[in-house]
Amino acid sequence: PESCLKRASSVPLPRLIRAPFAPHSHPIQSLRAMPPTELNETMLNPANPWHPSTAPGDKEPEAKDSPGRFRELDALRGIAALIVVLFHCWMTVHLSTNMLAAHLQAGDSFWADPENWFRFTPLRVITAGPASVGLFFTLSGFVLALPWARGRPQGYLEFLTRRFFRLYVPFAVAIACAALLCQLSHPTPIASLGAWFNDSWNEPLGAQLIAAHLFMLGTRADMSLDNVMWSLVHEARISLIFPFLIVATLARPVWVLAASIALFAVLSTQGVFGWIAAELIGPGRLWGIATMLDSLRYGIYFVVGLLVALHRARLTALLAGLGGLWRGLLWLVAAALLLTRFGAYSDASWAAGAALLIVLTLAAPGARRALCQGPLLWLGRVSYSLYLVHVPIILGVVHAGYGRVPIAALLATAFALSLLLAELFNRAVEQPSQKLGQKVGSRSSRHATRTFIAKRIDPG
Repeated sequence: PESCLKRASSVPLPRLIRAPFAPHSHPIQSLRAMPPTELNETMLNPANPWHPSTAPGDKEPEAKDSPGRFRELDALRGIAALIVVLFHCWMTVHLSTNMLAAHLQAGDSFWADPENWFRFTPLRVITAGPASVGLFFTLSGFVLALPWARGRPQGYLEFLTRRFFRLYVPFAVAIACAALLCQLSHPTPIASLGAWFNDSWNEPLGAQLIAAHLFMLGTRADMSLDNVMWSLVHEARISLIFPFLIVATLARPVWVLAASIALFAVLSTQGVFGWIAAELIGPGRLWGIATMLDSLRYGIYFVVGLLVALHRARLTALLAGLGGLWRGLLWLVAAALLLTRFGAYSDASWAAGAALLIVLTLAAPGARRALCQGPLLWLGRVSYSLYLVHVPIILGVVHAGYGRVPIAALLATAFALSLLLAELFNRAVEQPSQKLGQKVGSRSSRHATRTFIAKRIDPG
């Protein structure tokens, strides 16, 4: 609600982080008169108006928001994860497509080159892996901003705790599994396959390499075991500053958006972008600065996502009021933005397309119904696990069977195994880690609440 956003911008930053949306006035004398046990029970009850997460005049969220999730957006994330898997299957054989074209013996035929099928037909969706990761980033900004948009944000410590168990713990387990699979596979380069495939599992496996992965250093060599971790490096870093970013956005939304666009534009110029890439491939002497700048470049996705979350009701109402023809055109615009590439500046197009796709999905009952189907919801539930496990599976299966089994059969096997093991990984690792994060985060929140109570009762 607008009242929550205005109130958030007026709360000093340290106070907001310690006890977000602390009430502006309390009958302190009554609190001082309470016995400690009764005081704790009263203040730690989220239902009462004195709880630090409840500001005067706040209303309960709408019924559809009460679970805290939009299932249709979970399904979008699942579809994006599936596209990433297909993209990496395509990248595995990317450089060998010309060999296939030669076998077609179609000479001058434009369609003899399979590359053109992936450029000028609906198959282009398979090549939209990078844009799908951009959708992940935008959805993260949207979802992480929802508690603030509803007037019930988490404290900084609770936020970081939940993010650690949500992102890092499953990632660390996936890296350990990838290292084990790499050790068992004894990989060697396969010249007839693509550069993406041969750039993975090409570093000597040892404790130092595994540690570099776990420390998320962000250089090319330190992501070779499971190269999708490049996006997790940026997401983890941006998570550290996200509460500050959203507080700044609540106070000065136009300034923050303008700053993120300007920063992206500067870091995407050919000279700067090329220097960052060179430093991270080397790595060069200034790789630490380069990798941090690389993370800042992706901040535009999170800013766009959180702005959509903060203005969700207004944006969805605006699109819902349009005629069917205009909405259909906007769906085409969103698809075009996500499927178009402009070199280093592509991320700006993808961020705009992802934001438009999110709003269109929320504003269209038909789209929500179509996305809230069992298979798509399942795909959304296991999307993070699928994202983590599919690259080691593709690498392991292809290294194990190449030369004895047709590559198409190997990739089909890897695809099926990725879906199966994503479910197992989700049940065995991701869900338990997330539940543990919620439990530990709640404890840190209660501790922060007790600290808040003590300071309000006895400021000295």
